[in-house]
Amino acid sequence: AEAEDVRVNFEVSKACEAELHHYCASVKPEGALGCLELHLGGSDFGAPCATAVRATMRLALQDYRLHPQVKAACEPTLPRVCPTVPPGEGAVLRCLLDGEGSGNLTDKACARAIRQAARSAFVSYTPRHAITDLCDDDIGRLCAAPDAARRAAALRGAPGPLEESSLDLNGDSELVGAELWPCL
Repeated sequence: AEAEDVRVNFEVSKACEAELHHYCASVKPEGALGCLELHLGGSDFGAPCATAVRATMRLALQDYRLHPQVKAACEPTLPRVCPTVPPGEGAVLRCLLDGEGSGNLTDKACARAIRQAARSAFVSYTPRHAITDLCDDDIGRLCAAPDAARRAAALRGAPGPLEESSLDLNGDSELVGAELWPCL
């Protein structure tokens, strides 16, 4: 679980000192990254920590070997489900996710780990990412289009219109990550 241990990730350990103390004081260091991920949307979760945690999550989603739960649960299954898929660029995670969706991934622990990895990918969603790119067209059409805010409000049954600018939390005119949650 070295990848989960914030003691070996200087960027996260430095940027998240307050959050580790506040949210994860009772968690062992080797589980602290998962704890931070769970609390990523907290109102007093600092921006530098959120940036460091998201960067670490994105890195782990590029290579299954950097994702401790997927590595532990799925490595025995890889020769059967993804025998020719090389690691890196999210290819193995994508293969496992495809296998889980098609029913070819029968190992329950691996299926659970790959579903969790996919959920994590959407916590800090960015377009054109190997594990989330299957949804890019739908997200662009339904959530990031000019009238997406109105559609999101209608889908949620929200009273009155929701302004597009209210979804763009950081004001960069690009809807990514948590900004898309009201639509998703």
